[in-house]
Amino acid sequence: MANCPAKRRGSTGMAPRRRARAPPLCTRNKMSDSQLLVSYCKSVLYPCDLLSLLPGAWIGDAVLSFFFDHLSSAAPPSAVLLPPSTCSIILHGSDAEELRADLGALCARLATADLVLLPVIDGSADAAVAASGAHWTLLAWRRGRGFSHANPCGAGGSNLANARVMAAHVHPLLMDARGASAGAAVAEAPSVEAQAGGADCGAHVMQNAEAALGGGAPPPVGTYRRRVWELAASLAYDEAARAWFAARTFPAP
Repeated sequence: MANCPAKRRGSTGMAPRRRARAPPLCTRNKMSDSQLLVSYCKSVLYPCDLLSLLPGAWIGDAVLSFFFDHLSSAAPPSAVLLPPSTCSIILHGSDAEELRADLGALCARLATADLVLLPVIDGSADAAVAASGAHWTLLAWRRGRGFSHANPCGAGGSNLANARVMAAHVHPLLMDARGASAGAAVAEAPSVEAQAGGADCGAHVMQNAEAALGGGAPPPVGTYRRRVWELAASLAYDEAARAWFAARTFPAP
């Protein structure tokens, strides 16, 4: 059986709309924590975000957003990778019209997409309950095939319940002249690598997202933390950010 987290963590940043974001692993009013290290596409990374890549730490939502931006830069236009913040809006949305208003121009991309990837967090789908969670999974939608849910800890659980809520909410936005087809039912994805490390669910989301985009077998899940750290270092924002990375060595496996 996979060694999956048994206790909850604090805020993942996937808070319901209109709730203040609680950054993981740091307090950003401290000068050292507020240093901008990476600004890439729509993502920004601070020290606390990068430290969430260290072995044994919970990978933060900002890191997932950054990696999804990286994958999106080489993905076809018909593939839409949604960051955790957008998925929180979808999870806590009340109806399609409200989502259309909240998501704006993104709706046009969803209506013509052939592949949509959505990170899922466990915890309450009730917007009135403070957001928290202990496990990431990935919900994928493919036109003509519908929704599938990749959970490295096995089938079921609150992630599947939230994946079903998200599928029901986003499904009306996926219809164009061809129709969304396949309905909003969520199937469990087959052949998902089992999670061995209690805090590695974020790495599994990154691996499963890369696999969903095709192009061959993705790298082993154990390589993603270092890989994303090195990617971020290559995109350091300025000289001070480069010095921050130079002063730190990512732990050996």
